[in-house]
Amino acid sequence: MTCKKCQQTNEKAHSFNTIGKMSNGTTIIFTCTTDAYTDDDSVNNFQYYKSHFDAIKGNWIWVVDCRDFNTPLSFETGKLIVKYLLQNHKDRLKGFYLFNPSIFFNAFLQLCYPFFPQSSRAKIHTYSDSILELIADLQRIGMPSKDGHALMLKFVKHS
Repeated sequence: MTCKKCQQTNEKAHSFNTIGKMSNGTTIIFTCTTDAYTDDDSVNNFQYYKSHFDAIKGNWIWVVDCRDFNTPLSFETGKLIVKYLLQNHKDRLKGFYLFNPSIFFNAFLQLCYPFFPQSSRAKIHTYSDSILELIADLQRIGMPSKDGHALMLKFVKHS
């Protein structure tokens, strides 16, 4: 998935990469927060993410490498993203897989978690140490091996 905003700003900073599809057709999207487009305020950052969310057709899973997601700006953007996803993608977003969430991100999740509907809480999975565990879990629910390999390469590229 590419977009005009990413091409105009910094194509290398594009942070919504389609990895492949699950056996049921659910799209697997990878984001590395280090590569995400950043702007001077959370509203512009949120609009960037929203434009990507709205471009995804059908069901999807979001795998996020959370390294460096620890600034006040990213916290504010995170609040807007969570609210939007709960209101507009709660049925189509089938899983939210977080790798290496910072202490700030974990605190953010703990604050918001009680307010999420049970159906949304069940979709959130965090992994602190093992990329292989995350990939194995995704393969158990239908991610093909070739897409597991592609996902591993994304994590290695960003480590």
